[in-house]
Amino acid sequence: MRTLAFNEALREGLHEEMTRDDSVFVIGEDVIAHGGPYKVTDGVAERFPGRIFETPIAEAGIVGVGVGAAMAGMRPVVELMYLDFVTCAMERCQPGGQNAVYERGQGSVRWSSGCPVGRPVTGGPAFPDHGVLVMHVPGLKVWCRQSGDAKGLFKPAVRTPDPVLFFEYKRIYPMKGEVPDGDYTIPIGLADVKREGEDATIIAVGPMVEKSLQAAVALEDDGWDVEVVVHARCHRWIPRRFANP
Repeated sequence: MRTLAFNEALREGLHEEMTRDDSVFVIGEDVIAHGGPYKVTDGVAERFPGRIFETPIAEAGIVGVGVGAAMAGMRPVVELMYLDFVTCAMERCQPGGQNAVYERGQGSVRWSSGCPVGRPVTGGPAFPDHGVLVMHVPGLKVWCRQSGDAKGLFKPAVRTPDPVLFFEYKRIYPMKGEVPDGDYTIPIGLADVKREGEDATIIAVGPMVEKSLQAAVALEDDGWDVEVVVHARCHRWIPRRFANP
C-alpha cells in the first residue's frame, strides 16, 4: 500500500493499461507538451511513442476521432481539458458511438474520457459541472473518483466495453490517498459507505466527501449518528441494497 496524489494514481493506472493493452492510446489537448493540464499524461510520450496524439482545440473532433477509433476496435483514452467543453461534443458522445450498438448490433464501442470538473480555488468561466447533462445520455457511463480509488476505477473504465466519462474534480488532484500495489480494480456500480450511522445519511461526491465526513463528526456533538455514503462511482442514484455492506 502506498500514498499517492489523485493525479499520480491516475497516471500510474494509465501507464499500466497502456502496457497491458497495445490498443490503448491517448488523444487530447496539451497531453504531450505539458503532460495534460493536471499532469495525468506526463511521461506517456516518452514511454509509449506513437500512442499519444496532440490535438487542436476542437472537442467535437477529438471525441469524434475517439469514437471512430473505438468502432474500429481500438481503446482510446480521450482527454478533454475541461468538462465544460463536453457540450461541444455531445453529438459525438451520443449518436456517434452508441448507434453502432443499438441500431447496427455492433458488440461494443469502447472509449473513455477524462474530464476535469469544477473549480480548483475560485470561480471562472471554465468551472461548471455538466454532470446532469451527460448522465442522461443512453449507454454512456458516468463515473467519479476519489484520491484513494482513482487508479482502481480508471482501469475498468479503460477495459469496459461501453463508453465512459470519468469526472476528475480539480480540487482533489493534489489530495492523497492509499493505493494498493500492483494491478487492482474496484467493482463498478457500488456506492461506498465511508461512515456508518443510524440517524441520517449524507450522500456526497468529489470534494464534498471530506466536507461531509467533517460535518458528520461535528454533528456527533449534537447527538446525531450520521452515515456518509460516497456516491462517487456512478452519477445515477444507487439503491441502498446495492451499496457496500
